[in-house]
Amino acid sequence: MSLEDVRLPSVAEEETRQFLRLLEGLSPGDYSAPSGVGEWTRRDLAAHVAGSARTYAGWIERGLDGVIEPPRGRSFVRGQAATDAIAARVGSTGEAFPEGPVAALSELSAGLATVLTRLRPEDYSRPLFHPTGVTTIRNLVRFRIAGLALHGWDMEIGLDRDAHLSKTAIEVLYDWSTHWLGICFTPAEAGSPTSVYHFEIEGQPGLKLAVLPGEVFFDDIESAPDATFVFDAEMYVLFVAGRVSYDDAIASGRMQVDGDEAIARSFRDRFPSL
Repeated sequence: MSLEDVRLPSVAEEETRQFLRLLEGLSPGDYSAPSGVGEWTRRDLAAHVAGSARTYAGWIERGLDGVIEPPRGRSFVRGQAATDAIAARVGSTGEAFPEGPVAALSELSAGLATVLTRLRPEDYSRPLFHPTGVTTIRNLVRFRIAGLALHGWDMEIGLDRDAHLSKTAIEVLYDWSTHWLGICFTPAEAGSPTSVYHFEIEGQPGLKLAVLPGEVFFDDIESAPDATFVFDAEMYVLFVAGRVSYDDAIASGRMQVDGDEAIARSFRDRFPSL
């Protein structure tokens, strides 16, 4: 069952507090070490999370004003182009917070929280700009929660710690996952066969998707699955979000696969993480 929209701001605040506690535990030297996300340092990753709070607040305010066109200097991008655009912005803002990552995240997150407290229940369905396409305020707040939870997990793993997502974040990220998969979808060559995947997720409704050469469909699919994945809910989120590889998920014992192994392994080719 989806988490009620009106609870999303409080989840974002709690995930912010958890991320802040993580940053507060780092020494100055820790920030120059690799974050575990591409070539970003931990300072880059903290800058990305902090800067996103300011960016999202601006996009939500534009959406509330009925503006869905890209802001000046922005455009709609997907796939690798979206990854490259994010990396370029992080590279230019990693040192942009002289007050330090903790102070920057605290201040900018407070600004976003102020915007979220003004939302009425009907506002969550309003359309707004996101670089990957027009979405809703609801999905943007879920994106914020995903960024905090997943990048917190990234940083914990980079510190060789036992990392886990919070129960509430998992619930939100489950709701967000189909939107994420739609963004990450990579078309195949014309004439490629259709593949049907079925996800059985502990404590959550199952998910079925049919992957055609040029598009993906969710649910309402009558065809039998070519590959069925069985997960606990946290592993589902981590696998779909590209944090855990196919082989590592199998080795953990938290993902089992039934059906055509080659098709199961091809899932990541069609849905590479941003």
